[in-house]
Amino acid sequence: MTRYMLSIVLSLTVLLLGCTHRAPALAVPDAKQVTRITVTRSLTDERTITQSDRIAALLRFIAAHNDGWHTAETTFPTPRITANVYANDRLLLTVFLGSGWMGGRNGDQSAPENRLHDLSANDAHELETLLGT
Repeated sequence: MTRYMLSIVLSLTVLLLGCTHRAPALAVPDAKQVTRITVTRSLTDERTITQSDRIAALLRFIAAHNDGWHTAETTFPTPRITANVYANDRLLLTVFLGSGWMGGRNGDQSAPENRLHDLSANDAHELETLLGT
């Protein structure tokens, strides 16, 4: 193999290893299943949403943005806000909000299954408003 071909192969390998991969959509629950959503901004700032209209609005937002998920290129970023969606004591869904992105995983998944979704500034503001923060 010529030196030129080898450099192309190595360059493509590096590019492919650094790329993100598509990730599956979240299993967004029906609002009727959800009894509460806990919203955490910091270790000392946790709020609980129990109003059915607010729960439904938040789940509609997530469902409307439930395609185009991808995995993190490196380490999953640190969120500013974390929302946990519950049916009584059973975790159904976790959603993260960061600067220009939303993250999430299903309730039966752990950190390795975290996925990311890019958000416009308007969408990020809307999600933050829906979370009441």
